[in-house]
Amino acid sequence: MRKPERILLILSLLGINIILLISLVISPKYYKISEIQDLKENNIVKVQGKITSIKNYESFQVLTLSEKNFSVDITSENTGNEFLNKSVIVEGRIREYNLKNQIIASKILAK
Repeated sequence: MRKPERILLILSLLGINIILLISLVISPKYYKISEIQDLKENNIVKVQGKITSIKNYESFQVLTLSEKNFSVDITSENTGNEFLNKSVIVEGRIREYNLKNQIIASKILAK
């Protein structure tokens, strides 16, 4: 391998590592549940609240995340009922379903 090719390979690998580090450090913005309905589809969000109900389906589940007088549906892979009546932090992407925003969860963490 010639010297210019080595330099380009090293710079490419360095760039990929920098992008990976940035993605690990950057966290989605926290939103209140009351703000979720005003957001655009595909926004990545982080919310916290209490799981007040869980509806299980064959390959996914819908959890209701509540905070004071507001709630939002969270669609997630089946996690069982381990989060029912617990405070959690949810990270995910906004999607519209039946004219309401919901969150497609990428992470659900017990608080």
